[in-house]
Amino acid sequence: SGIDDLITRGFGNVALDSRSSWRLGYTSPFGHPVTIDLEYGRFQEGLAGWTERVTSSAKFSVTDGLSVEGSATIQNSDDWLLGDETGQVANYRLRFRQFGVNLLWRLAEGQELSFKAQSYFFDADQGQAVFYAGGPDVDKFNAESFAVGELASQIRYRWRFAPLSDFYLAYMRNGSHYDEMARSKGDVLEAMYQEPNDNLLMAKFRYMF
Repeated sequence: SGIDDLITRGFGNVALDSRSSWRLGYTSPFGHPVTIDLEYGRFQEGLAGWTERVTSSAKFSVTDGLSVEGSATIQNSDDWLLGDETGQVANYRLRFRQFGVNLLWRLAEGQELSFKAQSYFFDADQGQAVFYAGGPDVDKFNAESFAVGELASQIRYRWRFAPLSDFYLAYMRNGSHYDEMARSKGDVLEAMYQEPNDNLLMAKFRYMF
């Protein structure tokens, strides 16, 4: 048990009960073409509710020159505390998802093609204002639902044509999204992809004399 004065931005102290947590994990033996990491956790991060989180990652070495790696995190919470710059604090129901994939392909001596993509999105709803001594009037605070997401992806070709000398060709597509309402994960992901913040094709040449 204790207090949290950081989430209130210095406006006061939120009293917190004692918290519990436990985790269970598995890591596969190294030295095999496929390696796997899994973890399940159940912990408290808010006032009294529980959060469940599952994380996983896997790497597959197809050949000596081709490997694929993926990761995923799923987290659900019924008691996620969030404060803002005015000192308002609310607890929400949170649904969080994060996914990533990496591919590395060595095409030939000195040449490689890589692809990386990562996205996360979450929605928070059923918000309820939290009262604490010295805090704002909770009767005037509306804990609105919202959804946030971010997507980053890159495909890159690299050619090392001489010692410490490289040519790069890369395409990047990145997007972020915020909505003042809870939305489905598919809607958030589609909005990030259809309206990217960055949509770039770049080339870079480096030569060491």
